[in-house]
Amino acid sequence: GETAARSFTFRTDWPPDVGGRDSGPSPGEALLGALGGCVAMTYITKAAGRGVDIRALEVTIEARVDLQGAFELDSVRPGLSDVTVTLSVLSDVDDAVLDELGRTTRRTSTVYDSLASPVPMDLVVRRLAAAGSTP
Repeated sequence: GETAARSFTFRTDWPPDVGGRDSGPSPGEALLGALGGCVAMTYITKAAGRGVDIRALEVTIEARVDLQGAFELDSVRPGLSDVTVTLSVLSDVDDAVLDELGRTTRRTSTVYDSLASPVPMDLVVRRLAAAGSTP
């Protein structure tokens, strides 16, 4: 699928082994990419606000998902079962400062919070009128 956001299009697709064409990240990979990007930007922003120089930052995300739930092959949960976000930081400050920045990031990253805390959601389906038809 494609989603238009601002002035760009964001494409998602499945890998070929589950019926896709591999023309973009899977929706789950996009979700985890958004998490990694938000955590990285939040960490760097909070560090800069405290005058902490971060020379390098790597975000590694490990997650588990059982696709049997998504494809209704088993009654397991279709979503992620656990996620670990690891920040590897190159900086001259001590570990206590890096850890405090991590706690602040966990508390203030919008995507981290949205995934870690239940978010009320609803799914609405509406029929589109075919081109040239009258409602």
